[in-house]
Amino acid sequence: KMYADIFPDKQQQFVKAFVTIVNKNNQPVSKMLLDGDELTDYSIKIDGKALSFTCPLIYKRAMLNWFRSQNDTAAFRLYQFQKPLASGDSAVLEINSSITFKGFSNGLYGAKLLRNGTFFTGGLPGLGYDDDDELSSPYERKKNHLPPKEEEEIAQNDPVGISTLKAGKASDLLSWDLTISTSGDQTILSSGELQKQWRQNGRNYFHYVQNQPGMYVPIGAVGARYAVAHDSIQLDHKVNISVYYLPGHNANISRFMAAYKDGLSYFNSVYGPYPSKDIRLAETSIYGPREGSFTTFDTYAEYHTWNANFNDPNQIDYCYLTTVQQLAQQWWRFQVAPNSTVGSLVIPEGLSIYSSLVMAERKYGKANMRYIVLDNLWYYLFVRRRLEEKEHPLIKADQWFEWGGKAAVALYGLRDLIGEDSLNAALREFKNAYAFKNKPPFAGSNDLYRYLQKHTPDSLQYYLTDSWQKITLYDSKITDVKVVSTGKGNEFKVTLKVDVEKVYIDGKGNDVPAKQMNDYIDIGIFAANNKNKEGRSQVNPLYLKKYKLTYGEHTISLIVKGKPVRVGIDPYSKLIDRNPNDNMKDL
Repeated sequence: KMYADIFPDKQQQFVKAFVTIVNKNNQPVSKMLLDGDELTDYSIKIDGKALSFTCPLIYKRAMLNWFRSQNDTAAFRLYQFQKPLASGDSAVLEINSSITFKGFSNGLYGAKLLRNGTFFTGGLPGLGYDDDDELSSPYERKKNHLPPKEEEEIAQNDPVGISTLKAGKASDLLSWDLTISTSGDQTILSSGELQKQWRQNGRNYFHYVQNQPGMYVPIGAVGARYAVAHDSIQLDHKVNISVYYLPGHNANISRFMAAYKDGLSYFNSVYGPYPSKDIRLAETSIYGPREGSFTTFDTYAEYHTWNANFNDPNQIDYCYLTTVQQLAQQWWRFQVAPNSTVGSLVIPEGLSIYSSLVMAERKYGKANMRYIVLDNLWYYLFVRRRLEEKEHPLIKADQWFEWGGKAAVALYGLRDLIGEDSLNAALREFKNAYAFKNKPPFAGSNDLYRYLQKHTPDSLQYYLTDSWQKITLYDSKITDVKVVSTGKGNEFKVTLKVDVEKVYIDGKGNDVPAKQMNDYIDIGIFAANNKNKEGRSQVNPLYLKKYKLTYGEHTISLIVKGKPVRVGIDPYSKLIDRNPNDNMKDL
């Protein structure tokens, strides 16, 4: 339970919180390491008695810090419990914290406490050692005679990794009860259901609760002088949709609302129930994250989407697609939270981007997906050629371009092969097995893979193995096309030559040709584009069929009704091709 008071005009924040901690170790705990580097001050009490602490890191003051004492301390404090906390026991900490500013600092400060833009992150010290505070620059580490800092890769069968959430060793499923106040001209929104809102002594108060079910971190709240738009959708229960924005930044409210309505309806039907009564979107300052997700609410920075111009009918509505992607994390982060093992971020990142691809297809049509799919692949195709470290297969993805866009396209390709219903069944079973867990094992990418395997026929397991267990790249191209009229009205014979290649990348980064391949690959013939009633260009397929193709050259002849202007192999880019540009050929 937390009580917070925000004073935007003074850029100050005061918090009193009662936090229940549980010793989930197999042995007693007598000390607790806390990191208060984002707080001005804080204190800890148990049963009304202050806990004593020592500062484990003391160093000489910086050269130009003339007004500090000779010795300075890092923000770490080592607290001593009055009696050790036995295994399985709990304790309630009373935490009082503050953030205030005296004068000004040498760099950016107070960015989360603007006069019109609060980004409240809980006001709690971090529990345990934070290795993010270590020097990360290779130059600085070498200068200080430190070894290179390498990111820890936790194996998928590691018991500690499986038992720990990706958000950190101290993370768990929690209950959230926040009463927060701000100035009388501002509004605060947070996770959960708004229980009560009132005005007292010229200040606005809000009480939010999220406990049925609980929630995973991050915790937080945002506030500003907002205008608000409301709507709702009826699922198995009514869900209120609210968009909080700065007056004048209302150009795309209808796009956000449409995304939430469409996404809630579809995700609720295929992934399982949306468990809350509200979903909210809030505009935040330029100093906050570009986009962020929390239980029951999302945030977009002021420069992102709010006043995007859509005068060109051929523009992709990225306001819509970004919003359905963020919404999908209400299932694939805040219902199923990933564990700490390598590859686990495929769950919140890959599945949410995949979900946005599905919604894009529903909005624009399957035939118009090529450039939307490629938009999620280009970063991977670009970055992988410039890697200094070894690339990982998808199931062990350890870089953003692997667990995000690449994972989404791999899933989108699998959906095309096994069918939407089969993939949705796999994802729903996976979600039901791991949603809202408060004890291990937590979900990893290998667990997701297990459910995908279960719903993939034997004849298509090759695709799953190639796209998840191996690093696989296609290099298919159209080498020649001939089109002749058959003399029967608007009928044409198309003869095309294609060159099909597939390689696996070995442990040394070398290509290993997949000479034994016999894969399903689409061949498409297209007429000239036409336009829909909104003036948007529409791809016009005359023919689309899957062929089982082996490694090497093939000649394919077929008859189509209508004049072809373009042909393609894998024309919708559902396979990860190292050069998608030569998959299509204009006539």
